[in-house]
Amino acid sequence: MATFPSPTSAYGRWNTLDVRDAVMGANWPQFPGAPTIGTATAGTSQATVAFTAPASVGSSAITSYTATSSPGGFTASGASSPLTVTGLTNGTAYTFTVTATNSQGTGPASAASNSVTPAATRSFTISPAVSGKSTWNLDTDGPLSLSAYGDWTIVPNSGTFTAYVKMWGGGGGRGNNTGATGGGGGYAAATLSLTGSQTHVLSVGQGGQFGNPSGSAFNGGGPGQGSSQNAGGGAGYTGIFRTSKTQGNSVLIAGGGAGNGYSFGTNQGNGGAGGGSSGQSGYGGSSAGNVNNQGTQVAGGTSGAGDSSNGSALQGGNGTGGNYAGGGGGGYYGGGAGGGYSTPISTSYAGGGGGSGFADGVYATSSTLTAGNYATPGNSGDANRGTAGSGSTTQDTVGNDGKIYLY
Repeated sequence: MATFPSPTSAYGRWNTLDVRDAVMGANWPQFPGAPTIGTATAGTSQATVAFTAPASVGSSAITSYTATSSPGGFTASGASSPLTVTGLTNGTAYTFTVTATNSQGTGPASAASNSVTPAATRSFTISPAVSGKSTWNLDTDGPLSLSAYGDWTIVPNSGTFTAYVKMWGGGGGRGNNTGATGGGGGYAAATLSLTGSQTHVLSVGQGGQFGNPSGSAFNGGGPGQGSSQNAGGGAGYTGIFRTSKTQGNSVLIAGGGAGNGYSFGTNQGNGGAGGGSSGQSGYGGSSAGNVNNQGTQVAGGTSGAGDSSNGSALQGGNGTGGNYAGGGGGGYYGGGAGGGYSTPISTSYAGGGGGSGFADGVYATSSTLTAGNYATPGNSGDANRGTAGSGSTTQDTVGNDGKIYLY
């Protein structure tokens, strides 16, 4: 509290000099000056505001400082710098001012701080664990790379955040024929909005198998089958889903490549590659051409023979023995199985069709869906692909698994 002049005239009254000293002098009650604003730093639903004390503390010591947000008017108070303002909305830009208070009252506000935008931490729980980690932070642990087939469940820890993803479906398998190959996996990329506390399933497709029958591949790769020769099986799709793995919960899908049919010539009987908005058709040889058995955005691919099966939601078609049929690739809609034969019969039997890709446009935006081309996967030259999604080009070998690269 300021100390004022003592009365000096009779009857306890001030004289004019006393009044002058009280009004003009250093003893008049004074508020603090404006603090000097420093740097604001965003966090998750909060921001930290730095500042320095004003040059003038006023007529008594400063007791507290208050930082105030614009917009919103959220505040934080404390005895010194920095102050952390909480309750902010992630994704909204804020600036801040700071005031100082002493026993006389609150002084003027500082200049506004730099603008900052709080955002959720890009971390999530993941099961099963990856590299021994059950919690993954994209900004400190780096990109998440899943390159073996299987399912992983993730749940964002601190609110909705944006991430980016590249994905490849699995590559189709190849049986023991002379020239045909399994189809490469499709490619899908997008900007993802991952909702806080929401379960998401990340699912990597398995490479197509081979044999008589070939067996199915994880994530909808249909089996191939030949009557006396091994056939190539379709590969599984790679996908991201909200809550659970159903077609209606699909966020982003890269279609799987198909298995090959039996062939007597190079590039005859090739399995179609995965999609793209549509998969690639299997090939039936030089005289039969493409057999139009690819999956699309609205329907599964039709099989190349009556006793093989069509593709369906998330499932490639199954080949049957009498038609040396390559299995269909899994996808948003799976490709149909191959089978049947071209004219003349000695040319080849058709490979399966590739499965289609998909992006929902709500949680997956700025998306790219790229079909492969026979054994070559979509966007094959990407530095993050490695060997993911390649269709088999060697007799009696499986195709390569797909991949998810989240960053």
